[in-house]
Amino acid sequence: MSHIIKIKFFSIVDTILNRLIIIVGSIIVLIFLYILYAKLPYERRYFEKLGVNKYRYLYSEMVLNFGEPNNVIVQKDRGNATRAEYSDFIMSFWNDSQDSHLTNIRIISDKYRFGWRSIGIGSTKEEVERAYKRIKKSPDPICAYVDGGIFIEFFFDENDLVKEMMFSMY
Repeated sequence: MSHIIKIKFFSIVDTILNRLIIIVGSIIVLIFLYILYAKLPYERRYFEKLGVNKYRYLYSEMVLNFGEPNNVIVQKDRGNATRAEYSDFIMSFWNDSQDSHLTNIRIISDKYRFGWRSIGIGSTKEEVERAYKRIKKSPDPICAYVDGGIFIEFFFDENDLVKEMMFSMY
């Protein structure tokens, strides 16, 4: 009789372990599929990699962090929109006030790379499209994406190599 109880006991334990293995395995597969197919941002820290660590970045903070720009262009026909040019990037602001907020940054140097595929100046159009294939693409014919809350636009030369990248808040 005790022999039958032991067999029944081990049979129940075996059934529970098999179900537990199936449940844990299913959870692992679901997590893997989520990671593989979820629309996670390609890069989470575009602005931070450039030293811009907050959403409302001011012109005065730019000067404090990077020094005076090499060149400043005030566009009178665009409400005094201001472009501050440095050797590696160009920052654009709403106007020429020290309290003006950043609107976008254009990367013009191969010094900065983004994401696990290291996309940057000099990357091919094919590399960009492959890297951003799971990210929402702009409906415009331009090569632009919305990655998280950041709008990224790529500009290419005649050889389809990235010559500029522009980031702005979406």
